[in-house]
Amino acid sequence: MTHMQVNIALLTPTGTRLLRPEDVPSLRTLVFGGEAVTAEDQKRWNGLPEIINAYGPTEGAVCCAAASMKGSREPAKIGTTIASVGWVVNRRNHNHLVPLGAVGELLIEGPNLARDYIDDPVKTAAAFIEKPSWFVQGAQAHNKAARLGRLYKTGDLVRLDYDSSLTYIGRKDMQVKINGERVELGEIEHHLQHLIPGASHVAAKVIRPDGGKSPQTLVAFFEAKQSTRVVQEEPAYVTIESNMLLPMVAGLDVRVVRVSQGVSDALARRLPMYMVPSLFLRVTKMPRTLSDKMDDCGFSLHSSWRLLGSSGLW
Repeated sequence: MTHMQVNIALLTPTGTRLLRPEDVPSLRTLVFGGEAVTAEDQKRWNGLPEIINAYGPTEGAVCCAAASMKGSREPAKIGTTIASVGWVVNRRNHNHLVPLGAVGELLIEGPNLARDYIDDPVKTAAAFIEKPSWFVQGAQAHNKAARLGRLYKTGDLVRLDYDSSLTYIGRKDMQVKINGERVELGEIEHHLQHLIPGASHVAAKVIRPDGGKSPQTLVAFFEAKQSTRVVQEEPAYVTIESNMLLPMVAGLDVRVVRVSQGVSDALARRLPMYMVPSLFLRVTKMPRTLSDKMDDCGFSLHSSWRLLGSSGLW
């Protein structure tokens, strides 16, 4: 990058962590894309004249929304749509729009949409829809006539804010049930990322300790540097419990941590109690796939959780 005097770059947040701002003095604009941006990522590159958070699925070819991050305190904000129109619908019924401030699934409409999935008409029909009821009916109160169109269901949960910008919350398929209650893992991760800015990655998972014999337990994992404090500045967001280093769990070096009272109180205010994790585990490195995405299989080996059950944590 330095040799070529690169002045604008589009990189994943993970990719930017391999660089230091002082090593790329020619860089003027950094565009984050491909995965969620953390507050730590934003802070690290805030000295650049411009940093942008870009969003877009492959089916939207490929950037559908973007937001300037300069001066923003919300790294999850993905801004307004580009070369397309965004709609936010009920996550369980795309025939219903959600009101401002509510969380729903993002639908994309525009000429940038893909035609189909090759040789997969069933998947195509499920993801690319036409004629949702609100689309056909129009909106007389806003002088919007009924029309036809084609929309892509992204599977991403967003919040449509009152300034018409979008905030990324998580994936729709991250909903699970614990003790009969519906739990949105993406929403938990969204709040944890804001409350523990020193964590480069967070993941909320449901596990069954003791080889699957114990009840389901909601656990928060996060990746952070090996230090007594995940965040160096006061106040401490997370502290390491002494002598609580666990054996290797599913190939991960895991350590039990205790969140500060401030974080606990903030979670309790923002989430119902059944969505507050029972245990917080720090890992030195999250499991990743070959394409550098989070590897859920790395968290899901039930036999590995016998280590946790036998440790007396449950």
